Amino acid sequence: MSDLTYLERKESHLGYDCLDTSREQREYTYEKRVTIFIPTYKNQHLVISCVKTCLNQTYKNINVVVVDNGFSECGDSLHKELIQLDDDRLFYRPNPTNIELQGNFHLILSMASETSRFVVVPADQHLSNDCIETMILATEANPSANVVIAQTVIRDINDSDLTEDINTTEAALAWPHKNSESVSATKMLKYYFNFHNINSEWTHFTFIGALIDGALIKSMGISRPPLFYHGWEELISLLILSFSREVAIINKPLLILYTNNERLGWAARPILNYTRYEPVYAEYYFLENYEPMLIKRGLIPSYLYLNLIMKSLYTIIRYPGIMYTLIPKTFFSFLKVIVFKLPIDLIIIMFKKISYQLRRLY
Repeated sequence: MSDLTYLERKESHLGYDCLDTSREQREYTYEKRVTIFIPTYKNQHLVISCVKTCLNQTYKNINVVVVDNGFSECGDSLHKELIQLDDDRLFYRPNPTNIELQGNFHLILSMASETSRFVVVPADQHLSNDCIETMILATEANPSANVVIAQTVIRDINDSDLTEDINTTEAALAWPHKNSESVSATKMLKYYFNFHNINSEWTHFTFIGALIDGALIKSMGISRPPLFYHGWEELISLLILSFSREVAIINKPLLILYTNNERLGWAARPILNYTRYEPVYAEYYFLENYEPMLIKRGLIPSYLYLNLIMKSLYTIIRYPGIMYTLIPKTFFSFLKVIVFKLPIDLIIIMFKKISYQLRRLY
């Protein structure tokens, strides 16, 4: 096809257009369809490769939606390349103006809330060809799971070909799970506020590359918080866990993240080490604004704060940069915990133990 043929919008509520209408639309049930969203900005070569790994999935009941935040600056060159792929499951959604990285992700979540299940895959991340099928099998084995998380392999784009093939000897991103299983979302939240997640890597990859229930996102009504660019991803990951019941864990690498010292496209990092500070800010924001929900889940706020304060100190020492942005936050959080939260939490714990003993006696 040389030009885009606009489909009469069966998916008009999502706001994207089909890139190919030359073949009859496949009949699949909505409940089993997975929508893969690819946010992108000026990294065309990565986008095309990423799209191909999505379309090559062994699980065929998918839609792939490319959300282009660089359209106003780059024109329709990406659009023309996508048309050449000639697949009726592929959709293209150009943003009329650049709405920034946070805005693009937030737009995707608003569209994802109308899907059955979805995955967000940035252009520098690829899927193994059995990724979606394996995740769907995990949802069938764990019907209560709102989220499915798999392991991620990290590759240097300078030394690796862009491919969906994963070598069994490749080292995956470290995480705490030894087995494929279903765990409570509360347990996952504890994982993310302990020392094993000192670099906040698990938090980031809960949302990115996970299979998520679209109805869960719609029920949450997520607003756009005033955070740094990449801190927003960590916050969304924590919020999704806060509203979830269970998480299905796949102890197998199904995703590939391509990294580069000179970052590409959407992954361009601000200078002076903001990258490591952004997740910490997001975690402070989360604790400050969603503490009642954590208490309801049986979590102890002072314990979470103390772990986060230790992570803050580690970040300041390990990644020196604009330290004044994090030092005041850490200091005043420490005072708040010691003066208010820790005594209150200790009283609550003692009260619960006394109540438990009294119930046993009477």
